[in-house]
This record gives sequence, structure tokens and C-alpha cells, in this order.
Amino acid sequence: MLGEVPVDPPLLLAPMAGHTNVGFRTLVREMGSCGLVCSELISSHVLQANPKSRKTRALFDWSEKEWPFAVQLFGSCPREMAHAARVVEQAGAPVVDINMGCWVPKVAKKGCGAALLKDLDVATEVVSAVCQAVDVPVSVKIRIGFEPGRPTAVEFARAAAEVGAKLVTVHGRYARQGFKGSSDHAVTAAVKEAVGERMKVVANGDIVDSESALRVMRETGCDGLMVGRECLRRPWILAEMASDLCGHPLLEEHRNPVSIARRQVELAQELIEKPENVVVRELRGQLLPYRLGTPIEYRQAARSELETTLRNELVKAESFDQLFRFLDRARRLTADLYPIG
Repeated sequence: MLGEVPVDPPLLLAPMAGHTNVGFRTLVREMGSCGLVCSELISSHVLQANPKSRKTRALFDWSEKEWPFAVQLFGSCPREMAHAARVVEQAGAPVVDINMGCWVPKVAKKGCGAALLKDLDVATEVVSAVCQAVDVPVSVKIRIGFEPGRPTAVEFARAAAEVGAKLVTVHGRYARQGFKGSSDHAVTAAVKEAVGERMKVVANGDIVDSESALRVMRETGCDGLMVGRECLRRPWILAEMASDLCGHPLLEEHRNPVSIARRQVELAQELIEKPENVVVRELRGQLLPYRLGTPIEYRQAARSELETTLRNELVKAESFDQLFRFLDRARRLTADLYPIG
């Protein structure tokens, strides 16, 4: 439980800008394999200075279909973050998440995201302000530190727990690393030891299958796992982890990329309030990593001839009807690879 919000199984979908929209989040939740999803990050400064911004308000895309979910905010001003937290709480957010893990320059150079890990006093003030502003649980996503060799996660987690945060997700790399190198989950283990039962700790980074998930759980003693980029390639990976780690049933259709792709298109058509051509072009980029036409067990091998053919057809789709026709053809062509679903 996260306050009054159940998180079962203890597997979380990472928020990823440009990818984890309401359609994708709902897809993952529908498979029953994810305890909590999170919106794409929303600027607290924009909510304060220009609350009617069309671009920002477009990110207010959550739906009851994906409950429970968190809404992620970023910013470095405690007052603005508190205001933004109240806004999204009033808009229905059952959990408010604070982004202190984003390393991309356009966020970090403004002192937001992972840059806050360089000034733990300000970081703690931000968390405290948000916790005091809302009645829903507050979580924080961080890196193990900003500069390599200077971990700050343990010190920050202690402070965050003291001011009321209920959960911290620790990505096992420094901000300067981006996604280079390997995750250091020893720091995540130290965070869990430091906060004990005062706050839930979730591990993130290099969790790509059930084997790595189990290893990280054992190494860190953490309360849950967050998976990001691997879910973009295989949205069904959380279903496999939930089966192997938690005993949840694994349906055969959860391993059929064509069936999953079709459901993602259906949800996008139903839930995303954007022009059709915009949604379709976003979907083309989201469906390409599924590698339709290459058996799951051979995903590390070279692209198959059938996959290349299907990729070339997918990138030409300009409407939902064309996407559905493409997926009908993909189902026929891959029937021997994915006979169920």
C-alpha cells in the first residue's frame, strides 16, 4: 500500500516523456502486471505562470481505466511545486510524483530534475512543500547522485522520509551517466537500509527480465521495481515478471506482440485527444520496437526478413484504418510465430 493506494504487484512503469501517454499506460495496466503507472512529467512553472497552456494541459490525460496512477511534476521552486501538486490533486491524481531523476539538459540546466540532487536543502524543501500541500501520497524519483563518485541518494532519502514522502524510486546511475554504464544497486540497498520501514523504496535501472528483476530484489531488499525502456520494446515484460516473481497468471496473448500492438492502437484511438494523424505517427514510433515478425526468443539476433517487410509497411500508415489493416496483415504473416491471441 502507498497510503490508501494499493500497489499490487510491486512493479511500476517508469514515466517516459513522449512514450508513456494514457494509451500506453492503460495497455500495461490492462495486462494486470503493473501496480502503478505514472504520467509524463509536467512543468510546475508552467502550471503557475501559464495554467491554460495547451501543451501542458494536454498532459492531463489520465483516465480511470489506468487507476492507480501517479502524476509526475518537475520544478525547483517549493512554492510552485506546491501549487502544481494541488492542481493535479484536484484533477484526480491519487499519487503525486516529484521528478528528481531527469538528466536531460533542458530540464537539468534550469536546476530541475536530477540537478536538485546537487542541493539537498532545496530538494528537501521541494518535497516538504509538496507533502504539506496535498493529502495524497507523495513519491520521488531520483538518481543515486548527480556527479559520478558522489552519491547523495541515501542522505536525500532520509530527509525525504522525514518530511513525509511515502516512496522513493532510485535509478542506479548518476545523472551525468545518462543511460551509460551499469546501474549500481548497492546504493539502492543502502537507501533501503537507511529508511527502513519509514518509506517504500523502488529500484530502477537495468531491469530487463525476470532474472535481473529477482537479482535486484535480492541485492537491494527493496519494496518494488520500476521498469522503463524495456517496456517500450516489450510491454508484456511486466506480465512475465509478475508471473515469475509474484505468481500472477500469465496469459498467452500477453506474449503476442501483434495482439498487444492492436490493443495499443485501440486504446490510443479511444483515449488520446489529439488529431488522428498526430496519434498515428506517434504510434508508428511506439510499435516499431515490438519487432513484429521476429520470434521473441530470437530478439537479440539480426532482424528477420519478415520483420523488415513489416517495418517498411508500418512506417507508411497515416490513419487508424491503415494501422488496423497493417496489423491484420501482420497477424496473418506471423500466425506461425504467435499462434495464440
